[in-house]
Amino acid sequence: MIVAILQDARYGVRRLARQPGFALVAVLSLALGIGANTAIFSVVRGVLLRPLPYHDPGRLVRLWETNPARGYSHNPVSVPNFLDWREHAAGFAGVEAFRPPFPLAMTGGAEPERIVVATVTPGLFPLLGVAPAAGRGFDAPDGGSAGPDAVVLADLLWQRRFGGDPGIIGKIVRLEGEPCVVAGVMPPGFSFPATGVEAWTLLQFGERSRLDRKSHSLHLVGRLRDGVELRAAQAEMDLLASQAAREHPEFQAGWGASVLPLHEDIVGSSRPALLTLLAAVAVVLLIACCNVANLLLADGTRRAREIALRAAVGAGRGRIVRQLLTESLLVAGLGGGAGLLLAAWGVDALKALAPPGIPRLDEIRIDGGTFAFATLVTAVVGAAVGLLPGWRLSGVDPLRGLKQGGRSAEHAAGGRVGNILVMAEVALCLVLTMAAGLLTRSFGEIRGVPLGFEPRGLLTVPVYLPLTSYADVTRQNQMFGRLQEEAAAVPGVRYVALTSEMPLGGAPQTRSFWVEGRPAPTAAERTDFPYRVISPGYFRTLGVPLLQGRDLRDADGEGAPLVLVVNRALARRVWPGENAVGRRLSFRGDDGPWHEVVGVVGDAADYGLEAETRPAFFAPQAQRTWSWLSWGVLLVRVDGEIAPVAGVLRARLRTVDPDLPLPPPTPMTAVVSRSLHGRGFQVALVGGFAVLALVLAAIGIYGVVSHLVGERAWEFGVRLALGARPADVLRLVLRRTMAVVGAGIACGAAACLLLAQTLRPMLFGVRPTDPATFAAVSLLVAAVAFAACWIPARRATRCDPAATLRAG
Repeated sequence: MIVAILQDARYGVRRLARQPGFALVAVLSLALGIGANTAIFSVVRGVLLRPLPYHDPGRLVRLWETNPARGYSHNPVSVPNFLDWREHAAGFAGVEAFRPPFPLAMTGGAEPERIVVATVTPGLFPLLGVAPAAGRGFDAPDGGSAGPDAVVLADLLWQRRFGGDPGIIGKIVRLEGEPCVVAGVMPPGFSFPATGVEAWTLLQFGERSRLDRKSHSLHLVGRLRDGVELRAAQAEMDLLASQAAREHPEFQAGWGASVLPLHEDIVGSSRPALLTLLAAVAVVLLIACCNVANLLLADGTRRAREIALRAAVGAGRGRIVRQLLTESLLVAGLGGGAGLLLAAWGVDALKALAPPGIPRLDEIRIDGGTFAFATLVTAVVGAAVGLLPGWRLSGVDPLRGLKQGGRSAEHAAGGRVGNILVMAEVALCLVLTMAAGLLTRSFGEIRGVPLGFEPRGLLTVPVYLPLTSYADVTRQNQMFGRLQEEAAAVPGVRYVALTSEMPLGGAPQTRSFWVEGRPAPTAAERTDFPYRVISPGYFRTLGVPLLQGRDLRDADGEGAPLVLVVNRALARRVWPGENAVGRRLSFRGDDGPWHEVVGVVGDAADYGLEAETRPAFFAPQAQRTWSWLSWGVLLVRVDGEIAPVAGVLRARLRTVDPDLPLPPPTPMTAVVSRSLHGRGFQVALVGGFAVLALVLAAIGIYGVVSHLVGERAWEFGVRLALGARPADVLRLVLRRTMAVVGAGIACGAAACLLLAQTLRPMLFGVRPTDPATFAAVSLLVAAVAFAACWIPARRATRCDPAATLRAG
């Protein structure tokens, strides 16, 4: 058997060498299909399928507070609730807390820089089952008042800033100007709770925070005890939440708890997009398989006499199928090998171009599991594309095959099978191109959303003030004021303003309020509205129009009457049909203090282009009484080109405080583009796969029509000899092929209607059954198919009747 298989393989290699064009098209088709599938599978495996790099990760969960009436399904937890849950939740082996990563200034030694730091409770690393690679984690004494705080470094920061020096353990570094002792270094690749975390500090709770149930700021991770299922843990948390609501109704009424697997919490938002990409490349692979199967059918027709001769001298059907199957597996093997090389390149390109929001991006790689997947796909594809041609050709009657050669009834049946494969190619191509068309239309709708401000000519500079140097509000205000003065003095700068959040930041700070003259809302009725702390001139600098009242002024400072500006959405929400200017709000209850609304401004897409415009209010920087602001974003409006101003601006700002870590100014247009990066990346990938599908379908149609013209050359010659015009022959070929294409388009359109709802969550401003997109994509596929069959069809009209009759 082994000798026979080796003989079949050698024969297959010789046949491929004699037909380089056939081999190139077949191998390239499969390489593109298998390579694209392997690359996307490596992404799906790295993000969705590979277990989290922690001990027994299946028992790790995230715990959230929920309040459906107020729209909170994943809300951070208050400190008292965390302490209660950790003490009373018997279904958990442990519950630990952390706060979201935040940039802090690291100074001393090298140039000041901002690093991303997460604060965690002492037991978080043991709960995850990850120990430091050097030094230690956090111990109980680290939370004491004696001596400097402890910090644990990420491996990347240790290597980049400290050159991997093992002597850094026990040394002092400065965060926000405060001395911290380096307790340890985490292993390479560890970056909890998010990619990019560079250090960890200890999370401590004061007596006041232990009693504060109004502030929800903690993120919790827990480990289920052995034998405790997720449903039982959820039931226990529901019981604890209801008990808290009874004991503290003023704070806990309407609040519940949610338990989610940690893996699902991390990657759940990426699942629909990744599965869509996996489905797209699967369609590409199916089209490639149809292509190669058609090529093998056409090649088998030319080999009809050979197959008939093999059967006549005693080869059984199984022996012939094995020969043809060996050849198809050989083609698939070459395509799979080339596809694996393409996949390795594609994974590197995907990681380089992917938006930063994809979780576990650093874990994506070509490894043994990916290689096994590529091998399995190659074997399945080789068998699938070889069995059908092999089975049909092995059934050729030897006598008829030797007499009729390439024009036997079996070959006509093979042509019918080829037509079915072309229909399948066209239908699959239409489905994928339709998805790409809808996503592209949706992306265009998002880009067309009015920003509400003018991004051109605007620079942004994030500023983070070290708390040790700027510990009180007065010093912070003075520093921000000096930065604005220095920025305004740069030649070419027209306006300067400060805001507490970057426009299009996505995750706003929120606060509820009381409206003067109205009944106080209960805890369950309160609504949290986004807010920003801004300096005078913010709306002018950003380009947001003032609709009513006045803008904030320099006179709206400390000691002056408290004022606010609201956007149009909030004015319509709280005072529908009324004038909001002159109304008063309180953030501490009916007893005040009261803030007067002095202006109404236009709505802006402050929190993302896809997010619905949210009611929001704006408070003057100098009057903030509820918000600690040691960070902000300078907005600088520039006259003319912004590139020459950016360098001068950063140098000028650095003179104010050399220890202040300032990143290079970023154009607001880049911030807008970055907010669209995720959508654009998805559209580019699906669109690229759709183009690839169109090319493969065109190659398949071209091959089928070329084969048809070759097989019916004698017939076309006779028709021309009997007086048929070349145009008649051209119409005959085009009519036959386009009828098959039309049937494929009809089948594809029906499939699109059935699958349309699966795309709905990924669309914006476009229906999944959009008629214009359906019509445009159908015409595009038909045009590509027509172009693919036009060239070989034209060749049929150039048959020499006399030569054809003599050859026949």
